Amino acid sequence: MIVANDVVLDRVTGQASILGIIHDLVAPGFPAARPRLVVWAELIGGHGAMPLLLATMRIDGSTGAEHVLTEVRLRARFDDPRRVLVVVVTIDDMPLAGTDDILFRLSCPQGTIMERRIRVMVDEEDPG
Repeated sequence: MIVANDVVLDRVTGQASILGIIHDLVAPGFPAARPRLVVWAELIGGHGAMPLLLATMRIDGSTGAEHVLTEVRLRARFDDPRRVLVVVVTIDDMPLAGTDDILFRLSCPQGTIMERRIRVMVDEEDPG
């Protein structure tokens, strides 16, 4: 799973370019909102139609409790279990309440498929 600023699809070649891969989120202060994030995931081995859920959660730094920020429900279709199925989800205006980590979790009815955890930090160099 990759979290990035954007994904651009070349209509001629069909190739995708992932722009601005995100390892950390930095905000000038809190509360804040991230205007746009794109989550890219590649799946293989599925059979037929499958509901998916991409949830973003704030992980409480002191208790480890998960607090849901956003949820996006999808329906994937695996026509051939040997082919890679690409899932791309755009998340607009994701709230950032503080420096707790953000967890991106892609799941299906059988359980978690994959996760990505990203650290959230205050921009110490921002004079504002």
